[in-house]
Amino acid sequence: MKLYKNLSLRNKIMIPVGLLVMLVMGITLTVLVSQFQSVTKEDALLMGEEMAGRYGQAVKTELDETLSAGRSLAQAFEGILNHTDTPSREMANSIVKGFADSNTLLNSSWVAFEPDAFDGNDAAAIGTPGADSTGRYSPWYLTGKEMSYATGIELDWYQKPFRSGKETLVDPTEYDFNGSKVTLVSACAPIRGKSGIVGVGGVDLNMQSISDMVDDIKPFETGYGFLISSSGMIVADPNPDFVGKSTHDAIGSEMSQLVMNSMESGRIASTYFEKGDEEYQLVIAPFAVGNTGQNWSLGVASP
Repeated sequence: MKLYKNLSLRNKIMIPVGLLVMLVMGITLTVLVSQFQSVTKEDALLMGEEMAGRYGQAVKTELDETLSAGRSLAQAFEGILNHTDTPSREMANSIVKGFADSNTLLNSSWVAFEPDAFDGNDAAAIGTPGADSTGRYSPWYLTGKEMSYATGIELDWYQKPFRSGKETLVDPTEYDFNGSKVTLVSACAPIRGKSGIVGVGGVDLNMQSISDMVDDIKPFETGYGFLISSSGMIVADPNPDFVGKSTHDAIGSEMSQLVMNSMESGRIASTYFEKGDEEYQLVIAPFAVGNTGQNWSLGVASP
C-alpha cells in the first residue's frame, strides 16, 4: 500500500487500467477458445454426417444390386415352373451358373427346392449335378468350379425367405474353400410355384469390396468407419477383432442401444465417446436394403 502511494499519478492510473485490459483479454481468449471448440465439433459432426451418408449409399448400392441379382434368379425359376410341366435340370443348372459368371463381385449362385418341388422326380436325379444324396434339386455354383449342391437348408439363408415369403439379406459368414477363407453375405428370395412357395434362390457376395470401401473412411486422418448389419453385427471395422461381434459386445450397451434405435427409426444419430486420450464424434447413418424391410448402418467416428 505504501509502495502504491509513492507511485506517480500516471502509474496509479495505468495499473488498474492494465489489470482491466488483462482481464478483458482473458475473457476474450476464453470466449474465442470456446467458440473455436464449438466450431471444431460442428465441423466434425458435419463431416461425419456427410461421410456416413456418402459411403452408406455406396454400400447400399452394392447390397441392393446383390439383392436384385438374387431376386432375378428366383424370378427366373418362377418363370420356369409356371410355364412348363417338365423343367430341365440341365437348363436350370446353366441359368444358376450364368448368374455367378456374369457378375465379378459374386462368389456363388444357387437355388434350393423342397423335396420333389422342382420336377417331381428327385429319386431319378440322384447323382446328377445340382442334386443332393436324395435327388433333391439344390444346385450351388461356386464361380469357376464344378456344379455342386447346397447344404445347411435348415439355416437362415433358406428358412427365413421360405417361411416369411420376403427377400432376405443374411449376416456375413466366413467360409473356408480349400484353405482360402472368404466372408460372404447371402441375398435370398423365395421362389413361388403354382402351389405357393416351393424354394429359395439367391447369390453370395464377397464382402471384401465392401470392407475395402469402409477401410477408406478416415476423417481427419485418424478417424474411421464401420458397418453394422440389421441384427446389430459389426460386419466391417478397422479392428478385425470387432468383426463378427455384436455391437453390444464390441462398443458397449449404451452406444449399442443408440445404434439399434437409429436403425429401427431410420434416422441419423450422433454422440461422443472417448478412445484413449482422444474424444470422438460418432455419427450413425442407417439405410434400407432392397425389399427386405431391414436397415443396415454405417458409423463414422471423427476425432
